[in-house]
Amino acid sequence: MTDIVITILLGLAMLIGLATTIIPAIPDLGLILISALGYGLLVGWGENGWWLFTIIVVLGLAGQAAEMVLSGMGARRGGASWLSTFGGLAAGVIGLFVFGPLGLIAGLLLGTFLLEFARHKNADEAMRA
Repeated sequence: MTDIVITILLGLAMLIGLATTIIPAIPDLGLILISALGYGLLVGWGENGWWLFTIIVVLGLAGQAAEMVLSGMGARRGGASWLSTFGGLAAGVIGLFVFGPLGLIAGLLLGTFLLEFARHKNADEAMRA
């Protein structure tokens, strides 16, 4: 494939990743990072490629961190305890490293739910948090 075709395809993949940032459970950051890495490896990094890739990675990690913090704030607003909020965040981090982006969301939700269920012994109250 030519560099132009590769650039267009990976650029479209990045745009899809950007567009899916508003949809939960879609690996948006992973798609953007893999596309940026693929571009660098297939087309070449150029003079500033590594620096730009580093910036993309740092901004992506900041976005993931913000997503986790905002999820915790949502749990607190829903009535979750501090323990459940931080436990859910910890489960999200573990889920992210074990299962990828879907593990982040599953870990956050499952961790918060299980800790709230242990606290209230009531599934309805745990679901509200």
